[in-house]
Amino acid sequence: MDVKELVRRAKRSLSLVKQVSPVAAFGLGVLPIGEEAGIRIVARASGASARTLPFLLRLFGPETRFELVPDDRLREALGRVYLAEDQGVNFPTFADGDFLEREETFAILCREKVERLSIQGWELPENRLAFFHLALEGDRACPDTPSPEPEFQGGPLEFPFRLDRDPPEVYSLNVLPQEVRAFLRFDYCYLGGDFRQGIVAGGVRGLPVLLHPTEIQLAHVAPDGTLSIHLYDHIEEVRPGDTGTWAVRYWYLDLGQRQHRTLELHLRAYRVVPRDQVRLVPGPAPWSAEDLRCFLQMGSAYTRAHIAGSTKSR
Repeated sequence: MDVKELVRRAKRSLSLVKQVSPVAAFGLGVLPIGEEAGIRIVARASGASARTLPFLLRLFGPETRFELVPDDRLREALGRVYLAEDQGVNFPTFADGDFLEREETFAILCREKVERLSIQGWELPENRLAFFHLALEGDRACPDTPSPEPEFQGGPLEFPFRLDRDPPEVYSLNVLPQEVRAFLRFDYCYLGGDFRQGIVAGGVRGLPVLLHPTEIQLAHVAPDGTLSIHLYDHIEEVRPGDTGTWAVRYWYLDLGQRQHRTLELHLRAYRVVPRDQVRLVPGPAPWSAEDLRCFLQMGSAYTRAHIAGSTKSR
């Protein structure tokens, strides 16, 4: 059954589709596509773990027939049925990999995770400008299904400022917009099904700023420049000039498969300076040898770890 047919049948069975929340459909890997003689027909991700079957029977009842569909095909169909363009779902997360064994998990899987920040907003004086340079390394492992070899997806490689100059330099701008309160450089490298590496950069007009949905966020800047970073289940506070590294680990369910996510956030630089002391420079920021070394080292460390893990499992 191709994606077009899955979507057609699901849209003809909207009363069944509406009984399943988008996050439950994506998490458990299911899409209702019809009913025959009182038997519900549900497309199910072919890679879904058998450990999710008790949840499916609670969701649809015993009078259900499941038709296995390749994971990528089902994911695309789910997106067309449940989500608007550029919309996603925020999976609930768990502290350990045994969450499918617990009774209360079923209700949790049916609700999107709502991240509640204990503090958020911008209180830095308007005559001050902040610069954030952060890097995030992420890995994702699936104990239920062998991980495919990652495919590299390169992202943009331009960044907006240099802090190793005096005064700090901001590039590709002739005028510093008053509504821009800070500049962000965010280097990222993700493994787990794919290999993505690049740089997200630009001006910041307010907080919070989402770095990884929704577990890592720049949440608040106090009048004295103290930055509050939301890290999964707690807040870390840093001051201008500080650096630091923090690790976040959690589990979630995607298409009926348990996923173990590891994130490591590096604060490489944080400065607050008077706005009138910033130098604007036309053209893109030049790369230094240190920029290149840090960027390539971030990707290669995770690539080596992935290759080592794959080799051990063979």
